[in-house]
Amino acid sequence: MARSTDPLFDTFCAPGTTWGPSPGVREAWARGRRRYAVWLLRVQAPEALERLKRVAEALGDAAEPTPVEEAHITLWVAGFPTESPKLDDDVSEVVLAAQAEALQAHFGGRGPAQVEVGGANAFFTCAVLDVFDPDGALAAIRACLDNVGKELRFGPYHPHVIAGRFIDSRDRAPLAQALRPLRDLPLIPLEVHAVELCTFDAEHEALRLTTTARVLLTDRPR
Repeated sequence: MARSTDPLFDTFCAPGTTWGPSPGVREAWARGRRRYAVWLLRVQAPEALERLKRVAEALGDAAEPTPVEEAHITLWVAGFPTESPKLDDDVSEVVLAAQAEALQAHFGGRGPAQVEVGGANAFFTCAVLDVFDPDGALAAIRACLDNVGKELRFGPYHPHVIAGRFIDSRDRAPLAQALRPLRDLPLIPLEVHAVELCTFDAEHEALRLTTTARVLLTDRPR
């Protein structure tokens, strides 16, 4: 389901280029730190994974597809975990543990989160599938996390699943044209049975998520 007015896609369609990896940027961001943490929902439904593949294929050699085992909806950007935060994007291990306890207390065993996966969209850095929150499950989980710690966020929260990351800087116009037919696709209902705290290696482009905490929303994990 594409919205009649979509500022995100409209911005992507404006003249300009994609933002591929730039030498030194990742190293400057990591500042010698290795593990970066996010709260997320894994996406494992075959229909959603097939749609991710379809979007990535439409972009040809412009994007590196997301491995199916790494498909996810980011809920909350936590930062670099450490026992003693010093930098502005560090996050205390104590805060992460408290967030896990809060999620368990509020959502543990209460039932799966119901979300909907929609059609294609894009940021300057990646192509995505939109995610919709009809019952407010994502908003409720984010509010619970916000009660314990503050998020590293530089723009409005736009739930999505990344289909592919752009590999270089190139004209966005043909990519927007390739994505346009994939905008108005039927919504895919998605049940998510766990919220996970995952980390990845900040020094490497390839995304490999490692689960460090898991809060079950139902007694039937999938």
